[in-house]
Amino acid sequence: MSSIRKGFISLCIPLVALLIVVSGCENPGNVGGGLVNNSELVYDTLAFSGIDEIQLNGYSGGTNLLPVGRYHDPVYGKISVRSLVKPSFQTRTSNQDVIDENYSMKLVLNFDSLQVYGDTLAQTNFTVYEVNSAWRGSDWKIGDEFSYDQGNPIGAFTLANEDTIEIDLADSWKEKYAVYFNNDSTENLDSLYNNNFHGLALIPDSASSKVKFANMPVNFMLHNTEDTVTIAARDWGYTVNRSEVSLPENTLAIHNTLENVIRIDTASLNLKELKNKPYTRVVLELQEASEALDQSIGISEVRPYLGGLRMDAGSGLDLLYELQFSELSGRDDVTAIRDTTENKFRFNITSLVNNYIFGSLDSEYIYISTGSETGLLLSALLYNKDAEEGLKPKLIITSLSEEEGQ
Repeated sequence: MSSIRKGFISLCIPLVALLIVVSGCENPGNVGGGLVNNSELVYDTLAFSGIDEIQLNGYSGGTNLLPVGRYHDPVYGKISVRSLVKPSFQTRTSNQDVIDENYSMKLVLNFDSLQVYGDTLAQTNFTVYEVNSAWRGSDWKIGDEFSYDQGNPIGAFTLANEDTIEIDLADSWKEKYAVYFNNDSTENLDSLYNNNFHGLALIPDSASSKVKFANMPVNFMLHNTEDTVTIAARDWGYTVNRSEVSLPENTLAIHNTLENVIRIDTASLNLKELKNKPYTRVVLELQEASEALDQSIGISEVRPYLGGLRMDAGSGLDLLYELQFSELSGRDDVTAIRDTTENKFRFNITSLVNNYIFGSLDSEYIYISTGSETGLLLSALLYNKDAEEGLKPKLIITSLSEEEGQ
């Protein structure tokens, strides 16, 4: 059982009397049995300064979508994605012919038609190269490096608005794969394949102006006039290079690749001072710099939609994994759904505050990120602690009036 849950259970008994009087934490105006009116509630708004950014090297292998392309976002910077894909190790069955000169090999990409990052009207050119360094999708990260044979392209393709594209691959690369497919020996063959056959890199042209997202796993196809063999991808991942970032004044950016994550020093929230205050709800509010985002891109350009943020007290052993992949259900995480009317993200941190004051939670920091890693490139632009008073991060504390709290 996590420390937060244990703290919450220990808190239930001393708080039960208060919960009988006040209920409906999601709306401070909704109170149990009509016993407390809005006029009997007090709202305090407190700014805090202990908020900064940290940089992490997020996981980017084995995701549901594989981003491909390059885009110069006027706010979030020049974003270049280099993608990796490797076919499954597969040998022929007893009724299959060997792969020979009569076969051709293709890489087939199926794209999520609803997701584009960049200029929807643009074409993006790619060159496909053979990777010549070892990599593994299960522990691949956005900042990891790989090498590929730039002097020997394996294929090329142009991507516009197609949902599906088939990429012809060079016979020389097909023949390298055929060495494993045709081999009748099973001794150490899988190990040899892992160590010596590293797949392909999809490299966007420098003039490209959008990123699209392929559904995974993709397929490789071997076929001649009489036979077709479909081989699913065994491994995949991608790197992200971001440069020339141009954030508006007094803002900060966070990304689901964890290049930037918000870190809040819990000491700056002065949570212990709430111990003797009859609070019913505590909300942490972040204001999105939506106007700056909307004004920065052209009419045909889009960014993937970000619906919410997530918070984590960093109680796990692997903060990186926890911020990207941990399930929210039944955990200590808190989510904030975007308020599209006011362009704000609001975290109801009442339970977390309860556990700081009455329970066993004593994390030094709270972390805020853009959510789990699916392969989409998601970012948020928020006002920072130096913004004007109405825009900076704040706590909104709802409590009973002094008379009601006595």
